Amino acid sequence: MSTASREIEADTLGGLMLASARGEPMVMELAGILGPDVFHFPEHRAVWLAVERLAKAGEPHDGVQVADALRDACE
Repeated sequence: MSTASREIEADTLGGLMLASARGEPMVMELAGILGPDVFHFPEHRAVWLAVERLAKAGEPHDGVQVADALRDACE
């Protein structure tokens, strides 16, 4: 997979986290389109799963919350 694909995946996840930070969560609207299987890179798949888990719980899923969730999952 090309570098552009890595960038597209990262940009997609970053956009979702920024939207949450602005109070405009979009994850649930995209859940039918996006899923962990569309992310080629394991680190992006892990971020998607953290974002999705937080969104389903009604929690903010901005960059700080996602980083905390990923850190907690590694402990």
